[in-house]
Amino acid sequence: MDHAEAHRPLLRRREALLALGGIGAIWYASRRVRAIRSAFAVPTASAAVPCVLTPEQTEGPYYIASEPFRSDVTEDRVGLPLVLHLRVLDATTCKRIEGATVEIWHCDAGGNYSGFSSGSDRTFLRGHQTTSGAGRATFETIYPGWYMGRTTHIHVKVH
Repeated sequence: MDHAEAHRPLLRRREALLALGGIGAIWYASRRVRAIRSAFAVPTASAAVPCVLTPEQTEGPYYIASEPFRSDVTEDRVGLPLVLHLRVLDATTCKRIEGATVEIWHCDAGGNYSGFSSGSDRTFLRGHQTTSGAGRATFETIYPGWYMGRTTHIHVKVH
């Protein structure tokens, strides 16, 4: 071993910077993964997480009181399939509510509601269900369309 090899640093500057950069990237990625996991974590019953109410808004438009009892509300409407899994909880105790009636209605891909204008006798994209023992109701539908003045949405009414 000559003098140059004996006094050569273990890491050159470039190698040290690359190593530190790699360690920093790994640390940052692990923090992001942890943040993403906690953001999507499902709270357990033992967790002290309060129920968060869905903001109440106006009922309409186009509500019809006698919507059919069914889970598949698509009828003849085509569009991007969508399955809604809804859960109804008591706002004060966070306990599931069995037997609540959940109604949904929304427009089709073209922004048209059933039960009004040319489709006044139709019931597409409308329905209601009773929640299970787990407080759940599931609907098979399509992704709603858009119409002027509103963002894309699905109406939900619980009683």
